[in-house]
Amino acid sequence: MPLKRNGAAVLLVCSEDFARENGLTVRARIEAAATGAVEPHEVMMAPVTSIKNLTAKTGKSLGDYGLFEINEAF
Repeated sequence: MPLKRNGAAVLLVCSEDFARENGLTVRARIEAAATGAVEPHEVMMAPVTSIKNLTAKTGKSLGDYGLFEINEAF
């Protein structure tokens, strides 16, 4: 019999004040966001441009981040 697996996840994005007021533990912070427009034939490189824009915007380097959420919608 094949294995059946179901999984689910939830993420609540809220202010630190809301978290504190409701006894929630802050596990991550969204510090900044950036986009990167490229020519259509370079669409797969858009995340690279976005991250370069992010580091320029924040003055931080790649090593300052633990994780990037890259959402490339077509």
